[in-house]
Amino acid sequence: MRCFCGILLTCFLFSFTSVLAQGLDLRLLGTYESGVFGESAAEVISYDAGSKRLFVINANAGTVDVLDLSIPANPTKISTLEISSFGAGVNSVAVHNGVVAVAVEADPKQNPGRIVFFDTDGNVLNDVAAGALPDMVIFTPDGNYALAANEGEPSDDYTNDPEGTVTIVDLRQGVASAATHQVSFASFNSEVESLRSQGVRIFGPNASVAQDLEPEYIAVSPDSRTAYVAFQENSAFAIIDIATATVTSIKALGFKDHALPRNAFDASNRDDGINIKPWPTLGMYQPDAIAAFEIDGETYIASANEGDARDYDGYSEETRVKDLVLDATAFPDAEILQDDANLGRLKTTTAQGDTDGDGDHDIIYSYGARSFSIWDASSNLVFDSGSDFENITARRFPDLFNSQGGADSRDERSDDKGPEPEAIAIGKIGDRIYAFIGMERVGGVFAYDITVPEASQFVTYVRNPNDIGPESLIFVPEDESPNNSALVVVSSEVSGTVSVYQVISRSGADQQVTLNVTLTQNGSPLSGIAVEIGRSIAGKRTIYQWRGITGDNGQTSIRISTPRLSGYYAARAIDSSGNVLDTWTSIPLNPGRQINITLPVGGSATFASLTVSNFPNPFNPDTVIAYQIFEPGDVSLVIYNVLGQEVRSLVSVYQMAGPYQVRWDGRNNNGQAVASGRYVYHLKTARGEITGRMVLLK
Repeated sequence: MRCFCGILLTCFLFSFTSVLAQGLDLRLLGTYESGVFGESAAEVISYDAGSKRLFVINANAGTVDVLDLSIPANPTKISTLEISSFGAGVNSVAVHNGVVAVAVEADPKQNPGRIVFFDTDGNVLNDVAAGALPDMVIFTPDGNYALAANEGEPSDDYTNDPEGTVTIVDLRQGVASAATHQVSFASFNSEVESLRSQGVRIFGPNASVAQDLEPEYIAVSPDSRTAYVAFQENSAFAIIDIATATVTSIKALGFKDHALPRNAFDASNRDDGINIKPWPTLGMYQPDAIAAFEIDGETYIASANEGDARDYDGYSEETRVKDLVLDATAFPDAEILQDDANLGRLKTTTAQGDTDGDGDHDIIYSYGARSFSIWDASSNLVFDSGSDFENITARRFPDLFNSQGGADSRDERSDDKGPEPEAIAIGKIGDRIYAFIGMERVGGVFAYDITVPEASQFVTYVRNPNDIGPESLIFVPEDESPNNSALVVVSSEVSGTVSVYQVISRSGADQQVTLNVTLTQNGSPLSGIAVEIGRSIAGKRTIYQWRGITGDNGQTSIRISTPRLSGYYAARAIDSSGNVLDTWTSIPLNPGRQINITLPVGGSATFASLTVSNFPNPFNPDTVIAYQIFEPGDVSLVIYNVLGQEVRSLVSVYQMAGPYQVRWDGRNNNGQAVASGRYVYHLKTARGEITGRMVLLK
């Protein structure tokens, strides 16, 4: 098996704007404003289709605000659910078929909390005991159970560290007859060294495994049988069988290698600007929100990899890289790395990194992965968005890059966790599956097409300047929506706002490309051989859908047509007896007129030249420019008018090998719409340069 140019299927794709075919837009409909800024007046949200009401955690007031969403363009507060008689603080809300579940913490928060059930009019139906600090609540899709993630945070002096637990509430006999099970992780106390060796972060002072694990978020499989629990500080998942209230396993999530160009990030708030580059650090995924979804009968978990440190008066793991003693062998350039403009300012941990116990750090860790990821049901990494979030926000909103939400704090969060992906929701539109990810710091919502999880692609990024600090978001499907259109609803804790976006699908016809294939062996053409092409996806069996037979010159043309063409493909050559002569994988393809490719038996696939094209052409109002990169390097894509004057710089960044797409909306670098006419786009890569032409018609 040979890979084109050594490309691995973990080379993740990104583009800078919407993918036209099978894409979508998010259109702001309306916003509810609490009038309270910076006091967490709009946190977790949940929607009830029957009453067309939105339930919003108002941590500032200690209530659940109820919004009328019957007119999505005008969300209006109509009532509140009072929580004060059940505890000291309200943390989470979930709704299922008219039943509202609210997670309430105690005072002190190390004591057991409660889960309170209401109807949508605010009448109390029941309340049950939970664990210490119930921080998130969720219903199973079938409504038979409600689950709470009880974080079990220690007291500030770290003298009281309760166990983290999961509460499972059995609702099969009705809310009034609810039965509860408190799921403990104490059975793993004896496995502490094994868990640590796998990468689970167990590090609190004098803490058992059960005390150290802090359940942050729960996702439930679509069949309602399995719960996936995220331990943010521990950077791990637990898998729980819901019916038996049994923990089946605890899985470490591993680490993200930021030394790889695809995982580059800006590490300093003292580098005088945007400086996204690879660094010799390992990112701890540490997800906040997670969501489960199913494709072709397989369950996946999507995570927003925010990151978090333990930082208490009684114990803190947090420090900066410049304050570490770095191992001279692992980091011979330590003095340079620890400069404030490089890694010196980056927040890191003292809890791990000294691998040989000699008192210095052999590995530098950072909090969060500045990305979203997709994991399979066994917690194996399937996809990660790499450095997309920072690259895209840097391109779209450079004045807000890694900010707290305003230009006055530009680059301030680079030494922390960057844009801080916080919230995530999954939605199906037509036959496509999308992930929506909210950025807590820089703000805004990213959308990715995850229909093929291993080849997920960026679709769009929207940002409402009035929404600061997105904390939670939900997807409302068409059949539950008040206006019969899919919605994405975002709550922002800093601005105290709740915004409603309508999802606008942008379906398109099949995309096509022609492969002109030359098959050779030892430099000579092979005739009468079948060449087959199929979509190549890691861990999946390749189905070879397209086929051609080579002529006397060893050549054949194969036309590929599919609704979502961009991605990696495999090719194989089969002789007349049915024997496979060779197979080639990781061949990147994009829509376009034609691509010339040589497949040498016993060698690696090569492309004859750069390829770039746009579709549609002519176009109005926008067009997608598709191109391919055959080796990593700096890439630029610039549009010029017929006088040779620069109109728009679309791409100027380091990119890995693979296919890419970028949309041009017919505007110049100043955001102004340009006139009808002919335009030229110029692609420059490490392999060379190529130019294409297009026509804008209005």
